Amino acid sequence: MTIVSRPTVEHYRGDGVQTQWPVGFAFFRPEHVRAGLSADEGELVLLEQGRDYVVRCDEGFGGGIVECSVPEGQRLTIWLDQPFTQDVDLRNTGVLDAEVLEQACDRLTLMAQQLRDELARCIKVGIHADVNPDGLLQKLDASVSASMTSSVAALAAKAEAEVARAGAEAAKTGAEAARDEAASRILPIPVAEAAGKAVVVSVGGGYGLEGVKPFPAGTRLLFQQSTAPTGWTKDTTMNDRALRVVSGAVASGGVTGFSSIFSRTMVDSTTLVASQMPGHAHEVIDSVGTYVRRAGNAGGGIQVIRTTDNGTGATNSTQLVTGTQGSNGSHTHGLDLRLAYIDVIIATKD
Repeated sequence: MTIVSRPTVEHYRGDGVQTQWPVGFAFFRPEHVRAGLSADEGELVLLEQGRDYVVRCDEGFGGGIVECSVPEGQRLTIWLDQPFTQDVDLRNTGVLDAEVLEQACDRLTLMAQQLRDELARCIKVGIHADVNPDGLLQKLDASVSASMTSSVAALAAKAEAEVARAGAEAAKTGAEAARDEAASRILPIPVAEAAGKAVVVSVGGGYGLEGVKPFPAGTRLLFQQSTAPTGWTKDTTMNDRALRVVSGAVASGGVTGFSSIFSRTMVDSTTLVASQMPGHAHEVIDSVGTYVRRAGNAGGGIQVIRTTDNGTGATNSTQLVTGTQGSNGSHTHGLDLRLAYIDVIIATKD
């Protein structure tokens, strides 16, 4: 057979389902194909043929299939393990079989490819170098040793620096405590009812009350902040409310929220009715002297009935009607209630 130039090692990633893995390189016998499993960057675990995997040859010795279960995430490695032996015994008598010679050459080719792949995984030096692989490894070992020595020294220096920093922090804390202790003083409260109470003032920052009890549990106060201070609980039952000062018992009430009222820019739309109009009169003018003739009723206005004599001695009844004005539409008035405000919360002492 002919043998193409190709690697004699195959790598596959298992998915826990696939069990057949192609063998692309040529081999003569199933026992010449080896297999092993490994995790990423882990040690290779050799598999036993016949127990852990089975090799099936393609017709014509061009490759084959390895049947093997590979867990998900594991890596399957298949490689050629061609023995370095010479099994052909040529004699001077008889007919020389070309197939025997070809198989011998094929074995030599597989050996060469196997050695090529093994050499590709070795540390090599350039053809011009004056050092052999052993010398190169010695240099690498020396460099690694020097690097480790430097790393150890750096770690030791870092540890010493951390110790020094911790000592400096402790000294600083002690100095601040001593300064605050020396600078603190107690000022009595000049009120008769405050006997035994005092204000402790510290130059180191802030002040406190000595002998004064804190707010009792259940005390409710306003805070201009989003969250309640430590030791207080925010009351979330009151939202969008205004504050009202009373002299009696406190309560809550009302219907419309603060934001709804104080976001308005006009009053509600209103349509006037007759009962809401002030008392008034309409002037009616006879435009033709003593007789005016008008037909119809112009919208149900004020009607004036009078009797006239048109020079004929006859009596005529004439109706004078005022015209209708307006559209009976609604109207509004501008009113800007967008009051400036700040938000506060109510919190209860725990």
